[in-house]
Amino acid sequence: ILDVNDRACTMLNYTREELLKKNVMDIETVFIGELNWDDFSAVFIEQKTRVINSQHIKKDGTIIPIEASISYVELNKKHYFIGIIRDTTERLREQQQLEESREKLRRSEEKLRLTLENAPIGIVTCNLDGKFQMVNQAFSAITGYSAAELENMAMCNLVHSDDRKKSRFHFDQLKELENTSIAFETRLMRKDNALIYAIIRANIILDMDRKPFQFVVQIEDYTRRKKTEEEFFKIHVQNEQLLDAITSVMIGIGPDGVLTHWNKAAEILFGIRELDCVGKRIDKMMLDWEWTRIIKSIQLVMKTGETEKLTDIAFKNTAGNDGYLNLTISSMTMNNFVRSGILIIGEDITHQKVLEQQLNQAQKLESIGQLAAGIAHEINTPMQYTGDNIRFLKDSFEELKVVLEKINPFIEAVQHNRLAPEMLQDMVFAIDNADIDFILSETPNALNESIEGVAHVSRIVRAMKEFSHPGQAEKSLSDINKA
Repeated sequence: ILDVNDRACTMLNYTREELLKKNVMDIETVFIGELNWDDFSAVFIEQKTRVINSQHIKKDGTIIPIEASISYVELNKKHYFIGIIRDTTERLREQQQLEESREKLRRSEEKLRLTLENAPIGIVTCNLDGKFQMVNQAFSAITGYSAAELENMAMCNLVHSDDRKKSRFHFDQLKELENTSIAFETRLMRKDNALIYAIIRANIILDMDRKPFQFVVQIEDYTRRKKTEEEFFKIHVQNEQLLDAITSVMIGIGPDGVLTHWNKAAEILFGIRELDCVGKRIDKMMLDWEWTRIIKSIQLVMKTGETEKLTDIAFKNTAGNDGYLNLTISSMTMNNFVRSGILIIGEDITHQKVLEQQLNQAQKLESIGQLAAGIAHEINTPMQYTGDNIRFLKDSFEELKVVLEKINPFIEAVQHNRLAPEMLQDMVFAIDNADIDFILSETPNALNESIEGVAHVSRIVRAMKEFSHPGQAEKSLSDINKA
């Protein structure tokens, strides 16, 4: 060593004098250690300049990595080597950290790749034209296309023709940065032309200049769920049609007292639409019926779970027509036996009640007819002999009338001594013809019998008056002995 600068002294922790007393081989551990000095010199004489990475030994024995740029110089027929030495400790540390970061990044990318590749939903990346850049296995399984086939395709190639306009609209919003993410439902076509119902969720990726350059798209196949929903909807419609076809009133009430169902029969009977009922509390309904009985039964069913039956519930529909219902109030339970609400089934018995009233009226009329026949029979006997007696008295009166009409002229003729034999003979004939003795003997009996007959009829009339009553809804006490 012929000369060193201050930086070399600082780097190796030697003074200048100490270094000038040393040979290069005293501080070099790698490159020179593998060659002898002559070989080392020959290499640099031939190459003139060379950069090597090696290690130097500091004064305290610490080994540091270095980078040496060594040049061969010939001056005055003497050979010299000029070395520019750099401590590469920090650079190597940075390189090591960089390598570690690269390894972490590689592992992270590999982990991300494996995650995307094995994700249960389809994941793809597309350029701004929608051309596929990366697709995972799930997306290939959904569409039926291999990754190689999808490399030459774009998202729009898979979207159903009727949905492409909507799909383009959503992705344009991402490109224009109107939204940073989108989600919408669409239909895709598989390779085998089968229809797929899918939920698309996409995000826009920006470059270093904050400009869009890539889409990341998630595709969830919900075809099976869609078909299940359609089946459930079909079953729901069938159930609704079945319930509407039932002629009985069906009213569903939730555990919170809110109406959940109001079938067609209820609409027709009460004149209230389902839309005006469902979602309202039962006690807030403008329904004219026997609320006290019904609410009491509903509360009892909710408390005990036992079915309650109510008969002859009077109601009035929106048209003002009266009617009657028989109600069955039951508790609805789910599979875990938790009460989920109340079901009211109503049977319209208005027609039946009308028939019953008509039958009751007919029975009343029949009873009245039977009673009238009995009364007629009871009245007929006294009225017959009373009538006979009255006719007897009428005939007797006619006969006596003839006598009475002749008696005044007869008395006047006797008083004036003008009684002619013919007048006397005529008077005697009239008296004989009237049979006055018979009339005098029978008339009292006829009058007594007639009075008894009239009294008998009067008693029957008074008894019927005692027993008569207006038509009442409820039974009332009556003394049958007075009848």
